[in-house]
Amino acid sequence: MSSLVVLQPAGNQGGREHYADTVANQVDIKSCEPFLAPQVFRKLLEIHPTGLAAMWGVVPGAGEVNRRKWERMSEGNVVLFSSDKKIHTSAIVAAKFTSKKLAEKLWGLNSDNETWQYMYSLDEIKSLDISYEEFNSVVGYKANNVIQGFTVMDAEKSSRFLDYFNLWSEKHFDEITDEEFNEVLSNLDGDLDRQATGWHRKEQAKGRKRLLRGKTNGECLICGKQMSAEFLIAAHIKRRSECTDLEKRDLDGVMMLACKFGCDYLYEAGFVSIENSKVKVSERLTDLTALRYVKEFNGRQVEVSKKQLEYFRWHLENKFQRSINPLKQ
Repeated sequence: MSSLVVLQPAGNQGGREHYADTVANQVDIKSCEPFLAPQVFRKLLEIHPTGLAAMWGVVPGAGEVNRRKWERMSEGNVVLFSSDKKIHTSAIVAAKFTSKKLAEKLWGLNSDNETWQYMYSLDEIKSLDISYEEFNSVVGYKANNVIQGFTVMDAEKSSRFLDYFNLWSEKHFDEITDEEFNEVLSNLDGDLDRQATGWHRKEQAKGRKRLLRGKTNGECLICGKQMSAEFLIAAHIKRRSECTDLEKRDLDGVMMLACKFGCDYLYEAGFVSIENSKVKVSERLTDLTALRYVKEFNGRQVEVSKKQLEYFRWHLENKFQRSINPLKQ
């Protein structure tokens, strides 16, 4: 499933008020508990650990047209809010749910006696300043196109926009089918075109989803620190280009969670590795800042599977930077 872009104009008086009430000023999730199914309430608290969440919703629309559009959305989709002929905010769909009572509490009823009951919470909110003219040029709309009404863009136009502005979520991923993942694995290494970028994102999505096991945070295997999923990547323990086809499919063995703060690079560059289930730091790491960073986890005991240990042996033999002193080899 490709990540889609959702267009949400909020330029009329009602839209501006709703945006101010529940996006600019976020909603206290605990106050919503009486209006939500228990599993939805628990999910919102898990996804939004601060206890606050931006929320939006759409009315059913004539003939349930908006409901059908809402059903096409998925967690990880990008929502664009617009007014005054420009896109001013992007956000990521964190959770989808329905609650007529909560929507009425938050926003009341419209002139047709409807409420915005097809709801979703938002994450990774960013301020933008993209004119309609630039937006239309990127996605392939006519130059004079105006964003009107709740719209879910098709996969091709969505990819054009997300690639151009690099607004892919780093925290929430669409579900990736086995068929799509097999397509990823057949991609040739070193191909840097846009299609390959999309394939690599799918591989990351599949790997991180597997390693995180449905959670929105996880632990870096190297430093052991807990953090939000957006700061973790599914890193290959054995270099991907050196893996056989079977090894590429071995997500539980060949991949690990590594943080973007430094551990991923240090491992890729061969400055750290895992030996006998302990973090090992290379004596060739001499940068003082880097040494201060690794000091707190050098020698740390880590929990790894037997399959992962095999891949770490490959890394120790082929990538880890051994001492330049032959007596210490």
